[in-house]
Amino acid sequence: IAIENRFGMKYFSGAPEDHFGIPYCGIEGYVAVGNKARTYARSELKSIVEQAGFSSVYFYYPHPDYKLPVVIYSDDYLPSRNDAIPEDIPYYLPRLCAFREKIVTGSLADLREYQVFANSFLAEAVLD
Repeated sequence: IAIENRFGMKYFSGAPEDHFGIPYCGIEGYVAVGNKARTYARSELKSIVEQAGFSSVYFYYPHPDYKLPVVIYSDDYLPSRNDAIPEDIPYYLPRLCAFREKIVTGSLADLREYQVFANSFLAEAVLD
């Protein structure tokens, strides 16, 4: 599964939601567009996969995004502040750039919270 994270850093930094082109649409719960196409948070995607009958799901975190990854992290290898985290890459121009993702990625890595705010996921669903 390859999908955007509705709580990805790029969305908090002002990038428009991929399906609707509306900034903050996903992180606000899609109230502006109703029950149409959407992206999911890590916990939501994990729950959907498990409810579909898969025994487990393993997440990968392509950075900056699954569409144009420069590096792919995993639960076994998360970024650290000392990694050569790619420089900020503008997703859409023009857009508000509320913070520098490279610096925030380092902060999230220090706190072991990168998975929650990764821009997108590659997920491997396992069926036993």
